[in-house]
Amino acid sequence: QGLVGSSAAWLLAQGMSDREGPILWVCPDSVSAVQVAEELRLFAPEGCQVLDYPQWDVDPYKGYSPSAEVCRAQLQARYLLASGEHPVLVAPVRALLQKMVSAERLLERCERIVVGTELHRSALITALIERGYLSAERCTEPGTLAMRGGVLDVFTPGREMPVRIELWGDEVDSIRSFDPYTQRSIDALDEVVLLPARDLVLDEAALERLPARLKELAEARELPGRMRIRLQEELAENRVLQELELFVPLLEDSLVDIFSHLGPQGMLVWQQPERI
Repeated sequence: QGLVGSSAAWLLAQGMSDREGPILWVCPDSVSAVQVAEELRLFAPEGCQVLDYPQWDVDPYKGYSPSAEVCRAQLQARYLLASGEHPVLVAPVRALLQKMVSAERLLERCERIVVGTELHRSALITALIERGYLSAERCTEPGTLAMRGGVLDVFTPGREMPVRIELWGDEVDSIRSFDPYTQRSIDALDEVVLLPARDLVLDEAALERLPARLKELAEARELPGRMRIRLQEELAENRVLQELELFVPLLEDSLVDIFSHLGPQGMLVWQQPERI
C-alpha cells in the first residue's frame, strides 16, 4: 500500500533470492502486466526467471484460436511450475480464467530424451503429433518436427532453438540445438524435454470419447446435428480446428486452474486489487 511506479516491483525483487516457491503477480490488464514483467526483469537477481503468462489474444466463441505464441508461453510457464521450478509469473487477470490439465497430467505428456537410451521413433512421432506438433520439411517454428532418415528435428515450446536428435538404430546417439535457418549446430546436450504443443491431446482414446460428449454439448446448446457431425469429422481427420482450445473440457475429465500449480509455497501478488 502506498507504493507507486516501479517501487512495488523493486521491493518484491529484494526478497526473491530467499523465497521458497513460485510467485504469481496478477495485474488488471495486459498493458500493466507487460510493464511489471519488464520492471521485474530489471530488478530481479541473476538467475531468477520472470515469465509472461499472457491471456488469450482472441475472444472466445468468435471463431478464432489464440495465437501459438500465447499457448506456448502458458505451457512453458506451467511446465516450470509442474517440474518444481520457482519462476515469477506475471499475468493479466483474464489469463487466470482458463481451465487446464493438472500439473501431473502435463508432466505425463512431456517426453524426456536422453543420449545413450533407446528411442522408439515412430511411437514418439505419433505422440508428438497427437500433442499438437505439425510435421514439416524444416523446423523453423516452435511446435514443428521433421524426420529425415535417422535424424529427428523437434522445435519444442520453451526452447529458443530447435533440437536435432540423431539416432543410431534405436539408440539416441546425440542431441544438439541448432539454428533453424542456417542448420548449424550450436550446443551439444545430454538430454532434452519435449513439451506438448497444446493442452488438448487428440489420441485414439480421446477421439473415441468425442462423439458422445459432443452430442451432449450439442443437445445442451441446441446445435444442429449437421454441425456436430461436421466438427466430429473435422477433428478426426485433421486434428486441427479453429477454437480447438474450447474443446478441452469435452475430452479432459479433470481440469484445474493456474493456482493449483503454485503449490503450498507459492505467493500471490495482486496489483491494484480494486481494479480486478
